[in-house]
Amino acid sequence: NPLKRPEISLDGLRADDVLTLQKVYGPNEMKVNSETYLEIFAKNIVDPFYVFQLFTITVWVWSGYYIYSALAVLISVVIISIALRKKKREFEKLEKNLEVENSVTVVRDGCEYYVSHTELVPGDIVILNKSSHYFTFDGILVEGSAFVDNALLTGVTRPSYRYPDPDVLLQERLEKLTLTNHNNTIFAGTNMITPQSEGDVKALVVNIGFLTEKGCAIREESCENYSYSLDKDSMTYFKFLIVIGTIAFFVALLVLLWLPDEPMEGLVALQAALRLVTLAIPPSLPLALTIAFMWSMRRL
Repeated sequence: NPLKRPEISLDGLRADDVLTLQKVYGPNEMKVNSETYLEIFAKNIVDPFYVFQLFTITVWVWSGYYIYSALAVLISVVIISIALRKKKREFEKLEKNLEVENSVTVVRDGCEYYVSHTELVPGDIVILNKSSHYFTFDGILVEGSAFVDNALLTGVTRPSYRYPDPDVLLQERLEKLTLTNHNNTIFAGTNMITPQSEGDVKALVVNIGFLTEKGCAIREESCENYSYSLDKDSMTYFKFLIVIGTIAFFVALLVLLWLPDEPMEGLVALQAALRLVTLAIPPSLPLALTIAFMWSMRRL
């Protein structure tokens, strides 16, 4: 089974194991595909807020409210432009943050090799004090100790002390390991401040790429189904307003067609009832929500 990880050893992996694992796991890197403005536009134009804006503009043009319709179009263009620019900046910032040029000293077949971080595989033994101090993998210290800066991952600015776990080398296979004990665990995206032992500081690579804690967070955030609480709350508010507008629509039709002594004509009554629906959601609401979302993300 090619997915079965090798045995744990301070002598590192054998050459054939490294080649097999590189084929299975691929390079140790995290890349996201940046979308063009057209692709972002195609995904966002089906947003319920924009669909309702189109419905509102159609009803207002039919009713002869050309000035209001022109203002609604202008607001919609502003909203879409802001949203597209925001999404594009997010992708560009994420791509820039994921660009890493790093080399590490790794032990394989009992010998030390200086390789690119992209060549690391689970099971590798990395000598930290002979490599770049920036970690591109999740791992466990197996020899030596060091102070680690986890500010990028946890927000805690105080350095954390990491020491080796002797029980790691007693495990028969790598898949039995977990990263629950943070006293000996290092994570991708963090870095070592200074070693605290005279000898080498060695770490066992457990996860790489999008399998790391950092990779999982990026994968979740860049997922199309990912949404913030503000998005969920605004959508709930939107559905509530749609329900109110729908009730108002049928009540208006009932009042205009059947209750008065001189009921309106069918199209005239329909037009008036639809105008009442458009009042349920103000045209400026999507713009206000977009600006509020951008400001909250900047503050975050």
